[in-house]
Amino acid sequence: MVFLLALFGVTSVLTLSMAGLTRSASWLLAANRAVAKEQAFHLAEAGLDRALKEKLTGAFTRLDITNTLLNAVLYDQAPLSTGTYAVRVEDNDDGDGDTASDTDNRVIIRTSGLSGGTPASLTITVELANGGPPDPFHWTVAAAQIQLKGNAEVGDIANRARIYHGNDGEFTTTASNEVWASEIAFYDPNDLGLAALCGRCSDASIFHPMVTFDLDGPNLPDFGLDLRPYYNEAQAQGHVITSDTTFTNTSLSGVYYVECGVEMEFKDAVTVTGTIVHEGHCGGGPTRSITVASGGSLTIDSASGAQFDRGMAIIGAPHLEFPNSSSITITGFVMAAGSSKIAATGTIMGGVRATLVPPQSPTQPGPDSAPFSYGLGPITLDGGVRVIFSPLPGAPPTCVGCDGGGSEDEQPQVLLWSY
Repeated sequence: MVFLLALFGVTSVLTLSMAGLTRSASWLLAANRAVAKEQAFHLAEAGLDRALKEKLTGAFTRLDITNTLLNAVLYDQAPLSTGTYAVRVEDNDDGDGDTASDTDNRVIIRTSGLSGGTPASLTITVELANGGPPDPFHWTVAAAQIQLKGNAEVGDIANRARIYHGNDGEFTTTASNEVWASEIAFYDPNDLGLAALCGRCSDASIFHPMVTFDLDGPNLPDFGLDLRPYYNEAQAQGHVITSDTTFTNTSLSGVYYVECGVEMEFKDAVTVTGTIVHEGHCGGGPTRSITVASGGSLTIDSASGAQFDRGMAIIGAPHLEFPNSSSITITGFVMAAGSSKIAATGTIMGGVRATLVPPQSPTQPGPDSAPFSYGLGPITLDGGVRVIFSPLPGAPPTCVGCDGGGSEDEQPQVLLWSY
């Protein structure tokens, strides 16, 4: 009898222990599923965040949505440490019954995450930040033709630079150049292909492996530039340059406006805290320029202090002539209106846009009554110059007289979430 009671007691304890283990296993399984579900949601959100930052912001919001984004899988099972995610863009109901064409600048993003076999998904409707033309300052380098020579470099090892290449010529390099960038976008309306546009783009010793190439890049439109605000500011500061001027071993501060047909030269060591604006040439006359003399040193810091045009270093110079024997340190954006050759040793911490001087250049000194319309021109980077990402993260240069579109940091507006 005692034996039976003892046996019954042991059996009861084992039964309770097994029940406890089963319950613990169930709880553990449920906990693992909950963790996997949460990780899957995080993966879905990671895919969404990447899409918003890479594909639906800055210049990308201003592409032809129908041809570029709609019904496209942006990322397919992209891996992260805890699983994968996928992202797809679809048209919302515009009221036109056409899901292959967007008419209201709103799209639906469907993103899913998968962690340990557990899925999660979310859907959002977004209104794109700006349906206008691409921002002229979205790109670290923008030109119709880009030539790298000497030991010139573009970008930085963090691969934050973006480069835009137009359709007027090749992107040429030498074996001594290096390109570090997140993206190089080509406008290729004639479908020439990457090899024709950039013969060395497959050379990983020049174009580092993190670079992505986009052959469906936007056709950057002309943009207007009104020089009157700069002229007025420079006039108020007493900085309107009306005749050929050379600055030698000096420091300058503020906005300097160089009238058409006037040469501006820097010799020895010159430091500028502010913005330099060159009006161009007068009525098709001889092209003048901003130059650094052989052996000279030019430092421009447009990003510090409360400047009139924060982030803009040089605007509208008909030519930039920086010889190999000179050195430069420019913190800001350089917008050269002409075939520009920057062949110095040094750094441009910002960006460069090579623009074409419009045919309606001023016929007399002083800004015209209407803004100029600037297109893209060629640029040559030579010597040891490096062009690096924007020195003002999240705050691209503000061009007072430009009407070329919104800024890169504009974000889509999220209108609706659903899980």
